[in-house]
Amino acid sequence: MPNRARTANAFPMRTPTSTPRAVDDSVALYVHAYVPVGLSEARWPQVQELVVAQVLRLNVGLETMRRCIRALAYLTSWCVDQRIPIDVEHVLDPDTVERYCTEGLSGTEASMSRVRGDLRRLGRTLTATAPWEPLPSAAVTHCRPHTVVPSSPSSSGTSRARRPRSDDRLPARRRCSVSGRASRDGGTRRSGVPPSKRWVAS
Repeated sequence: MPNRARTANAFPMRTPTSTPRAVDDSVALYVHAYVPVGLSEARWPQVQELVVAQVLRLNVGLETMRRCIRALAYLTSWCVDQRIPIDVEHVLDPDTVERYCTEGLSGTEASMSRVRGDLRRLGRTLTATAPWEPLPSAAVTHCRPHTVVPSSPSSSGTSRARRPRSDDRLPARRRCSVSGRASRDGGTRRSGVPPSKRWVAS
């Protein structure tokens, strides 16, 4: 049984009891005919099987499916370039998604935010072991908020606020992500993907 907390922000999925798709189902027809613009003819066959199989597990309408298959196709293609194993648990791992959105994606702030949100929802929906936090707000509880440090007994009795660090200005959830990646990598990772190789979100 799916963890309700984990899937609270997930896409609806098809189940064994779902009504079989009709032969002329517009969503299925779109998925099987889909070819991403901008990928080489050789690249799409490398990732098509995974992308198609995963998005067909979703129980969504055509417009949502358009966004999901496009986002997953370009993420999976980027994973090939990064030599990340092409299976759903690695492709939709939280670290992979965040790194891709930082290094492999470009566009307007609104379009990039939409793609990041869709990929996070896909991760919570389609993976079983990838370490997605149960709820979007859960990560905040693992970060210490900005606090006021009491002054020493010898001071005048007033409280002195701790000077915020540069990463305190980030949202708490993003601070966790940055801190976690930095600790694993031994420092901040610099993007190795030239701008010309980034997918432009639209």
